Amino acid sequence: MKFLILLIIIQVDNIKNYLPLSVSNGITLKCIAAVMRIEDSNYGGYQYGLKAGGSSAMTCDKTTGLMPNQETKGSSLWKKLTYGMGYSLGICYRGKDLAASADDITPVPWFVALFLWLYNLHSIELSIGYPIRGINAEFKLAYSWANLHNVRGLYQSWKELGSDDYAHVYTTDWKLRITKFGLAIKYKPNLFFGIFMCFSNAYTIEEFLPPGYPAESLSSTLVRRFGRGWSLFLEWRKDIKSLKYVSLVIKLEAGGIKEYKNNSPWEWKEKLFINVTGFYVGIIFKKGGAE
Repeated sequence: MKFLILLIIIQVDNIKNYLPLSVSNGITLKCIAAVMRIEDSNYGGYQYGLKAGGSSAMTCDKTTGLMPNQETKGSSLWKKLTYGMGYSLGICYRGKDLAASADDITPVPWFVALFLWLYNLHSIELSIGYPIRGINAEFKLAYSWANLHNVRGLYQSWKELGSDDYAHVYTTDWKLRITKFGLAIKYKPNLFFGIFMCFSNAYTIEEFLPPGYPAESLSSTLVRRFGRGWSLFLEWRKDIKSLKYVSLVIKLEAGGIKEYKNNSPWEWKEKLFINVTGFYVGIIFKKGGAE
């Protein structure tokens, strides 16, 4: 009987070790049972980080050097995301299809004439960044626009279409609207490289001049030309210390967009080619990720 009572006392004393224990200062300590449950769950999927030498940091103290830029398994997706919105102005090469009209050019020095082969391309860009296996990747969406006047544009004679009539169809002013989908990879702390897939809508009025070149065209038609293409870019960014979340952006881009269909009433042999090759300067507002 005494043995049974002693056994009960021992068991009750052991149970206390598995229950919350309240101490005098009001702090409740976690029970051993809770610790056991945490251990059984493998600490909720927690994984030890790495020391600077690459070994496990399971045993470390405040003096231990840790490997930089380590991701934790339990980190929130939203905390890793970065968001950006920016504007840039590009100085781009016109190419022959969008070259300035020779009839409207007053003779100028050669160094001034070089600028007649350039046009301004405005762009607004949105981006979302996320680290993938240690690589910082950004997905981009950009919208660009330009309005060009007194442009040689596309030009076609009836003789090119096999006719004996010496008539012409030509274009002058253009409205360019370009949408880009891109991917950028961080190569160095301030340097990114990437690729854009581009789609364009080019609006113009096509004028029809019959034989004899009258003062006014016989007809004019608003035409929309659709294009698609690719471009590669290299982008340098520098944070502006006095403006939080704002960075200066300088970008070199090379590529072009080729027309694949249009709604013109005329049969065209030429297809519009839009150059997006140029030098871009802008700013970007960026937030999120490691701040």
